[in-house]
Amino acid sequence: MRLSLRILGRFLFSFSIVLAFTDCTADVTGDTSNGPKTDDEVAMGTDGTAKTDTDPASGDDVNPFVPTALIHYVGRFDTRGRAGPKFSWSASGFVTRFTGTGIGVMLSGQDSEIYFSAFIDGGSEVKFETKGGPAKLYAIASGLTPGEHELRLYRNTEAYARESQFRGFAVTDGELIVSESPFKHTIEFIGDSITTGYGNEGAPGCVGNPPATQNATKAWGSVAAKALLSAQTLVAWSGKGMYSNGDGGTADIMPVLYDRAVPTDPSSTLSLTDLPPDAVVINLGTNDFSAAHPVGDQADPTAKANYIAAYTNAYKNFLLRLRTLYPKAGIFGAVGTMTNSYKTPVQNAVTATHDANIYVVDLGLQNPPYGCDGHPSVATDAAMGATLASSVAGKLGWGIVR
Repeated sequence: MRLSLRILGRFLFSFSIVLAFTDCTADVTGDTSNGPKTDDEVAMGTDGTAKTDTDPASGDDVNPFVPTALIHYVGRFDTRGRAGPKFSWSASGFVTRFTGTGIGVMLSGQDSEIYFSAFIDGGSEVKFETKGGPAKLYAIASGLTPGEHELRLYRNTEAYARESQFRGFAVTDGELIVSESPFKHTIEFIGDSITTGYGNEGAPGCVGNPPATQNATKAWGSVAAKALLSAQTLVAWSGKGMYSNGDGGTADIMPVLYDRAVPTDPSSTLSLTDLPPDAVVINLGTNDFSAAHPVGDQADPTAKANYIAAYTNAYKNFLLRLRTLYPKAGIFGAVGTMTNSYKTPVQNAVTATHDANIYVVDLGLQNPPYGCDGHPSVATDAAMGATLASSVAGKLGWGIVR
């Protein structure tokens, strides 16, 4: 089964739960008992509202996808589930407008320590952690001035933490309202840990990728997308490569995962041509050129040449595949900032496509302070995002928000 929902608000729908809430769990429509609900207990009715399903086996009053114009989806989603769309790629999320004095979101998931960032009316970031298990309502804002407000909500934690499932919004003293998409363009970013925001909020010297230190909304792709008034789709996973992963293996390299709405679910194949992005940015090579591969100064020259040729060919073939999928998109092969050792192979791959609308952009090499394990910090992400935004705007004629 191929899915069609991929990026932002050309596909829109909602679960309209209107509730007052005082804690992190709440009723769903039609239920009088407090507390988390199991996946079978919470379903979406044919009217688009989340409610208690008293007979989940019957399949009555369940519609897995109810289009409206209330919620703009950003990123990739698996819409096959009866209870709501599942998602796990970094920076996937929602934009909605509502009237009222508060709002919360109902989510379920498989793992704990999945972090989200919310922004009300373009204000300060509100970060919260979701717990694994049945659906829970997480309060985002309360005590707002009565009237119209905007919410932007994104997942920060990358896909290895498995998927989250969206069950709906809960509005206090109001409702979701129809709105136009706030985005002028869509940009897809394909990458590794650098693109996910791995440890970008970590203190210098931090080790690993503690979930609380990873903020995809501040990663370089998100920074660039915001400057370009674009919705971002981040298709990225730490350690992944174009030809070979950082550990030297080739299982689930990024071109294998690319077609999936949920990368851990091979059956969640998307119909990628349904919603083509306006631009695609690839940054894959840091892991391909890690110490696990024959690319260092001490490597056997023949083995090194053969490996680089294989990487270059894989990169070229992926570019050609993207061009077949998205005939009109501007495509950018980005390099940096943890290393630029793959710049020449990327340039050679781009040249080999003979495509005037495919470009190379050098994001430079990073300087301290670093994030966890030497990854880009938020400051470096900001600089990378600015460099990319300037390049995309210049090549494609887009405007930049300063």
